[in-house]
Amino acid sequence: MKLNHGKNIVFYSILAIALILSGCASKKTNEFYEHQDIVRPYDSGSISYADEDAVLNHSVFHFDFDSSTILQEDYQFLNACVAYYLGKGKEAQIIVYGHTDQVGTRSYNLALGERRANAIKDYLVKEGISAFRIEVVSYGFEKPVMPGFTKEACAANRRAEIIKR
Repeated sequence: MKLNHGKNIVFYSILAIALILSGCASKKTNEFYEHQDIVRPYDSGSISYADEDAVLNHSVFHFDFDSSTILQEDYQFLNACVAYYLGKGKEAQIIVYGHTDQVGTRSYNLALGERRANAIKDYLVKEGISAFRIEVVSYGFEKPVMPGFTKEACAANRRAEIIKR
């Protein structure tokens, strides 16, 4: 009976520590974003389907916090990318890099970056680009374009990039 009591104490101690640590992690993230406005630093705007320079030099798509849903305003530019990669760039291999802001754990952000990159890849494939031409890489928060925890920095870092290989 004493052996069981000792195991129970160890089990409940570990459980309490795990709950405290998980509560701290989520609270820190929520406190940071509690009063922040969503900022989108870039606007894809209107682009001609024939604008090869724009497709090759500005294939960056931003995401809302903790989301891998493509923003409505990015579909026009994504369609320009599709037109390029089905036309002039039809032989090109494509890499889609997924990135996150610096809030959260490394492993969570690597998975989120991968989901963002896959969202872009899935759209390209749905529109007719062969999946075999597209590689997905997640950097999580490892390669920020704007370091820091300001709302502007976080918004700039929540992105996926299409790169012609």
